[in-house]
Amino acid sequence: AWTVIEIDESILVQDGESVYNEPSEPGIASGTETLRFKAIGPGKTTLKLGYRRAWETNVLPIDTYELEVTVE
Repeated sequence: AWTVIEIDESILVQDGESVYNEPSEPGIASGTETLRFKAIGPGKTTLKLGYRRAWETNVLPIDTYELEVTVE
């Protein structure tokens, strides 16, 4: 699952839990995960996500995704 690793919560917060959508074709081992965020205040923040197994809490993420978010 993807989880938030870094975010300035005075600017942006996660809006609810992530939602996993099953693949449209049976037998395909992939799907999509949707994370929603809500702007709280103006500014810039780095949103960094990490991908890891939900039960492995003290390990480095398998993958990361990072983007710069600007709220005006």
